[in-house]
Amino acid sequence: MKHFVVLVFMLSVTVGYAQLKVIPLTKTETRKTNTTGRLKTTTITLPFWDDFSWSTGKVDTTLWLPGSQVQVVAKPGIGIDPPTLNVATFDGVDALGNPYLNTDTDGDVDSLVSQPIDLTQVPTNLRNTVYLSFFYQTKGLGEAPEEEDSLILYMKDVDGMWNKVWPANAADTYNTNPEVFTERFVQVNDPKYYHDEFQFMFKAIGRQNGWFDNWLLDYVYMNQERSLTDDSYKDRAFTQTPSSIFDQYTAIPFDDFIAAANKGNLFDSTRVKLRNLEYDIATFGYTVNLYDTLNDTLIETLADSAFVFG
Repeated sequence: MKHFVVLVFMLSVTVGYAQLKVIPLTKTETRKTNTTGRLKTTTITLPFWDDFSWSTGKVDTTLWLPGSQVQVVAKPGIGIDPPTLNVATFDGVDALGNPYLNTDTDGDVDSLVSQPIDLTQVPTNLRNTVYLSFFYQTKGLGEAPEEEDSLILYMKDVDGMWNKVWPANAADTYNTNPEVFTERFVQVNDPKYYHDEFQFMFKAIGRQNGWFDNWLLDYVYMNQERSLTDDSYKDRAFTQTPSSIFDQYTAIPFDDFIAAANKGNLFDSTRVKLRNLEYDIATFGYTVNLYDTLNDTLIETLADSAFVFG
């Protein structure tokens, strides 16, 4: 059996890891998971925050209804310069890759529904300060939505009715620049939303027969004591995964790696992009460690430094 040598390099604000592993080269396998069943709900409280960075293929079910993960996949690679590493992707297939319909028609496609949120915990005098914000992008590296397609935000009131809250009206148009993530704020001040099972939902409308009409969502944040100008966040985030250290390759056959006369020619520097989501200049400290994961030993500390960027 052939083997590949894979070196995975991860840089974080606090610590980074490099892993040298020998893995078998096997045929690609497509695996589908049955996620049907009763949806589990858990009532949560503010603040609500998700940048999808901790998601690996499916959304965080402590924040979103499990049924949402059937329809929306959080993944890196499709968003152009996103606020943070992963984005939730809306299109015409569910998370298993199945189209909603086999006909070329427009209609409801992916949706993302929050877990119930107890808004009765918000003091009455602060209810005018509750805002839900999010970043969205049309197309990215995917397929552009048509003019008749849309991404809609709904909120559930005390009577269990879903109310459209964004786009608020015809004048509230989408930014269709495929290279820009646009932030939107929605004030949650209507008394009908202040109950113990409040929910919000993002729903896309587009072609139902494939990976078309892409909308990308990132950095969903809802909290009290906010305003329309509350768009500076004390957060520093990765916006892309580290590039491969194997120059133009992501992996190298183990035998070729061992036989190479000059192994240095196989390597390149790795690059990773960080974003400061705060308007103020931020100081970062970081340490990069090289680990042998087979023996769980530290090989070398590659860096131990600090840098500043705004």
